Parts: sequence; structure tokens; C-alpha cells
Amino acid sequence: MLTVAQKAVERLGDQWGAAAGPGGRSGHLRTNHTVFTIGVCDAGDIYLRNDVIGDVRHLPHVNANSSPDDIAEAVAAHVGDLY
Repeated sequence: MLTVAQKAVERLGDQWGAAAGPGGRSGHLRTNHTVFTIGVCDAGDIYLRNDVIGDVRHLPHVNANSSPDDIAEAVAAHVGDLY
């Protein structure tokens, strides 16, 4: 998921940063005191969690079998809609 986070940063701009999550099983996006976790749930769906407020969204149209580019595009589109 770090690769996904890095690819999402490329789409969102340099005010964002990317980091690996614990054990490399998730990725994080960071900006202005907001951290998002990108991960895969037990059903294989991709989720995006706003760690500050605890809001969790499953991203439509992508899953654990999707390419990192497709997942990053979905993450960037969702986060871009918020900010």
C-alpha cells in the first residue's frame, strides 16, 4: 500500500506525503495534520480511513486485485473531492 500512497501523492501534489503503515500492510497519506490510512479489509476491498475523525470509506470500483495505479487514482479522486 506504500506504492499506492506514493502514486496518490503524485496525483494530489507536493503538500501531501506518503508513508508505510505497520508491517507494510497499509499506507498513509499526510497533509496539514490529517492522516489517511489506505488498506485492504478482510473481504478484499480497499478502504480509506481519515485517522483524525475515524471516518472509513470503502472505495468503489477497486479491490485488492486492482493495479496500484487504479487504486491510487481512486484514492486521489476521493481525497481530492474532500480537499
